[in-house]
Amino acid sequence: MQRIGRPVRDYGSDETISVGYDALHRLIASSAPFATLSRVAFDGVLDMLSGRYPSDGFAELRPRITWDRARNSLTARQGSKSLAILNGRTIPDRGVYGVFLSSSKDKPGADGSD
Repeated sequence: MQRIGRPVRDYGSDETISVGYDALHRLIASSAPFATLSRVAFDGVLDMLSGRYPSDGFAELRPRITWDRARNSLTARQGSKSLAILNGRTIPDRGVYGVFLSSSKDKPGADGSD
């Protein structure tokens, strides 16, 4: 049997893949939902993914990327791919964000009536 086409790349391997900061921003901003993504917001997301969390409430979370600011490159940390594939669901509720009803300025359960 003759093989036609290019060899298939094994993305399941532990190969380390790096991407440039500017290239990643261009790629993400090229999609309609993120067309107006500012560098400040982009940097904030990268900060969180690289372990710079806004408070100690996130101390148990591990960084998912390495952001080399000197070289302006981003590299996935070992295990990040598996984690993304196996845990592709909603963000767990840590009680950090307030939940409010649109008909009230009160938080649900504030008066004990959930």
